[in-house]
Amino acid sequence: MSCESARDCRRLRGIRTWSVEAGSEYQQPLPSLIMTARHNLIGELHDTFRSRAREFSGLYLLAPTHAEDFIRAGLSKGLRLAGIESFRITAEGAVQPEQGFCSDRADHAGTEEQFVEDTLLLIRRGELAGVTFEVVFEGLSDHESL
Repeated sequence: MSCESARDCRRLRGIRTWSVEAGSEYQQPLPSLIMTARHNLIGELHDTFRSRAREFSGLYLLAPTHAEDFIRAGLSKGLRLAGIESFRITAEGAVQPEQGFCSDRADHAGTEEQFVEDTLLLIRRGELAGVTFEVVFEGLSDHESL
């Protein structure tokens, strides 16, 4: 597919792009750029917290204190909190989901700030119950309007 102008590229692809002119190195579709940026930021967070995390079959589990720090670090980078999943690690080392301490932005009626505060409170309650958490981020709040 070739484009004569940025307008042609948008029309042909059916989505907005970063491209300014045909042949520009920035003709990657905008959603793809956002996903790449999001992936890079989350990768940086994972690298920063790796020594404090436990990884099991694709899960990136954090103790409650570290989960709170992970959330704050992600928010400071412009990521939006989607929610948390809670898990128990058994004496045998197995990982079991613990539904009592899960949080999902889609199910929360309050503001973004209220959701974050409610989630942090839930993590503190989960600490008393001995659960670990996987933190899930949605995307880049700085680019939501793009």
